[in-house]
Amino acid sequence: MSDCVTHSSNSQTHSIVRVLLVDDDVSVLDISKEILFDMGKFDIDCASSVDEAFLKIKDKKYSVIVSDYEMPQKNGLTFLKELKEQKIKIPFILFTGKGREEVIINALNLGVDYYINKQGSPESVYGELVYGINLLAERKKVEVELEQKRQILEHVTANVNVGLSLIDKNYNIVWTNRVMENIVGPATGKICYSTFNTLNQVCPDCGVKKIFDGSNFDVHQFQGFNKNGDPYWLDLVATAIKDDQGKTTAALEMSINITEHKKTALKIQQQNKVLMGVNKIFKEALSTNSEAELGRLCLSVAEEITESKFGFIGEIKPNGFEDIALSNPGWTACQVIDAGGHRRQPGIHTIHGVYGRVLSDGKSLLTNDPSSHPDSIGLPGGHPPLSCFLGVPLKFDGKTIGMVGLGNREGGYSKTEQQMLEELAPAIVEALMRKRAEDDLRLSEEKYQVSFNASMDALMLVNENGFFDCNKATLSLFGIKTVEEFIKYSPAKLSPPKQPDGSSSKHSSLEHIRKAFETGEDRFFWVHKRLDGAQFLADVLLTRLRMKEKTVLQATVRDVTIEKEAQDRLKETEEMYRTLLNDANVLIQSIDAHGKFLFVNDKWKNALYYTEDDLVTLNVVDIIKENNRSDFKTILKKVYLGKSISDFETVLVTKTGQEIIVNGKVCPLIKNGTVISIFGFFVDITDRKKAEVALNESMNTLIFINEKLNVVGSLTRHDVRNKLSIVSAVSYLLKKQYPTDPKIVDAINKIEKAVAGSVEIFDFAKMYEQMGVEKLKYIDVNETLFEAFSLFPDFGFELVNGCGGLFLLADSFLRQLFYNFIDNTCKYGQKATTIKVTFKKDVHATLKLIYEDDGVGISLKNKGYLFKQGFSTGNSSGFGLFLTKKMMDVYGWSIAEAGKPGAGVKFVITIPKFNKNGKPNYKITK
Repeated sequence: MSDCVTHSSNSQTHSIVRVLLVDDDVSVLDISKEILFDMGKFDIDCASSVDEAFLKIKDKKYSVIVSDYEMPQKNGLTFLKELKEQKIKIPFILFTGKGREEVIINALNLGVDYYINKQGSPESVYGELVYGINLLAERKKVEVELEQKRQILEHVTANVNVGLSLIDKNYNIVWTNRVMENIVGPATGKICYSTFNTLNQVCPDCGVKKIFDGSNFDVHQFQGFNKNGDPYWLDLVATAIKDDQGKTTAALEMSINITEHKKTALKIQQQNKVLMGVNKIFKEALSTNSEAELGRLCLSVAEEITESKFGFIGEIKPNGFEDIALSNPGWTACQVIDAGGHRRQPGIHTIHGVYGRVLSDGKSLLTNDPSSHPDSIGLPGGHPPLSCFLGVPLKFDGKTIGMVGLGNREGGYSKTEQQMLEELAPAIVEALMRKRAEDDLRLSEEKYQVSFNASMDALMLVNENGFFDCNKATLSLFGIKTVEEFIKYSPAKLSPPKQPDGSSSKHSSLEHIRKAFETGEDRFFWVHKRLDGAQFLADVLLTRLRMKEKTVLQATVRDVTIEKEAQDRLKETEEMYRTLLNDANVLIQSIDAHGKFLFVNDKWKNALYYTEDDLVTLNVVDIIKENNRSDFKTILKKVYLGKSISDFETVLVTKTGQEIIVNGKVCPLIKNGTVISIFGFFVDITDRKKAEVALNESMNTLIFINEKLNVVGSLTRHDVRNKLSIVSAVSYLLKKQYPTDPKIVDAINKIEKAVAGSVEIFDFAKMYEQMGVEKLKYIDVNETLFEAFSLFPDFGFELVNGCGGLFLLADSFLRQLFYNFIDNTCKYGQKATTIKVTFKKDVHATLKLIYEDDGVGISLKNKGYLFKQGFSTGNSSGFGLFLTKKMMDVYGWSIAEAGKPGAGVKFVITIPKFNKNGKPNYKITK
């Protein structure tokens, strides 16, 4: 906690400005408090950290906060940001040091009320601080008084349980209370009839018009739509507001909400109409002969309940939007042009326009001015005029599949018609889906019969009594002439007495049939026998089906004799490849879909020490180090989907617990679109990784040492800066106390000069330390130049900025470069009034960036020393241009001064087209 306590320089505390000073240096707080008391009347509290400041703000109200920037834990900008986030509205002054231009820019972006540079003579610094405190305190006082008056007025109008509006003779809404805003939204400044009733002309029976026509009082009922588009009903009472001469200046309209009563009656009527429509659709749907006929029925119901003149129902298809039903009025005359230039009746449409918005958003759309809608694309030739439009999406399983579109309701559409159509839409979808399901079932049975007869595989149908049908491929496979002859055989009679495993063909066939009826499917290999006695190996699939309300089995039989021979040849090939893999000089493994090992080569066994017996129980995850298993499983998932993964690292664990770091590649073996196994190839990189770890440790040590140096430098500069500011403040007080003693004044002037020189050295050290640390990026030169120029508001130079469209590969030091140039003009330009910055390219694509002023320029004898460390004409530290030269070296640029003495300076920066890494040094966009 700070030792600085609350003090007041005047007993009349109600007129004193309450100030909270925040600085981590108690000495700075003490000297600042003493000087402020000397200059003005303030009630001052002090805090040495941001957290302590928030505790004081919680207990006491302040007129102004004055905060340092650099503080431990939380700096001044963090303090300002947290005040904004917590909506604490106390005027904020940032009291920061010289050379912190980026801090000032960030503070302005965060909304700081005032900023003051604490470097300089205490008299001017604290004089400006006192001015800023009084200015912000007075502004805050006025804001508080206005807010109190506004709250009183708002409280009175908000607690009147009716809507109030003041309307002038031109029907402009001058004011509304909160109750009215809740109905129609913010309305002040809008036209009453367009806001309350969405009309383009004065409302019929308008009470405001009657008031300005001479009436003093009017009462009538009104229906409108609120800001959400929902209808509302009001009893309106209009009263004349008159001036001292009795002239009507405004109409006060009082709105009494009777919406709930009206809504209840309309809701009952609306629900009855929708229920009658739903009943009609489901009742008459049974008698429709086609989907189009059902669509017309649904459309007629939708038109009837919404009182629409015409409409359409359609659905989304891959090639566009297809009509299911269209109203007749007007559509017979409507023709559009197809891609070939021929006229055609509407059928398939591109999804666009107003109706396209309904389909793309999946939301209802209502507009009573379709031609002005943002999505309107006009109407095709012959289309009936469209005065209003209502579109509602049709959804199935949460997905938009089509829509109902209606048009030309007399008086336009409202949320009521939209809600009614939205309630009807599910019934339309259900009716269409039922009709479609019936048609699909009939069609699927027809398609099954076609595919059954055309199949190249032998297909036969089985019920509890045996075969009852088969296709032509079955007759060909078994050498039987007709279906009637085939169904006389049982599965056992078309097989040898026993199967290769010794089981009875009769008993086994009955068991397979029983299993398929119970589980839905059974697949197995079976030896069949043709009518001529020849035997063949078959792949048999039994599948349970529902056919004409009965459960049957479809048997699919495929001769796989040739495939069996091919498998035997494949096994021989696999043996050959197994030999090659064993001789490879990398670790190779193969696993199945469950991670069980199918194969490992000799190199793998020798490296991991596992035996063939171990592999029986091992899973591939078991040989992966536990910390790496999650990543390895993720890789396997991708490979199981058919993707090869290369160049990844993982850690294998041997049988003895030794860890081996490997670089690997895994790839799938795919057959018939299915991954049947995964191959992995691994190279031992353990020794290489150990070397990399040692190198990284060395680099981390260097980084840590560099970070410590940066932290020590930053802390040292901050603390010494604070001490120097105390020296400056004490010097100021001593000069005021002993203004007539020349020895003391001279000694103090020397102290102040030494302090100023020390501050400049610290500024140079900080910037030099940061040089080359930032990552280079393309910076807008035009914008950066304006930022640097804005930091010199009091010098009144004219800036000619010719750098529009130029971007340089640099860092934040580019702004410091311009700052240094402008600072030199301010200090040494003497007669300078204009600064000009331009650029040009030469024939070799080298860029010249040129800074000029119209000051006194640089003498010939000084030109050779400009960029040397410590060179100065007596008014500076000599670090500015030296730092500029170092910046040029980091960027790989060069700089020279080409001005004529007496005619201003001219700094020419030469920038090559590419930097040392081959990246362009600049971009020009104009």
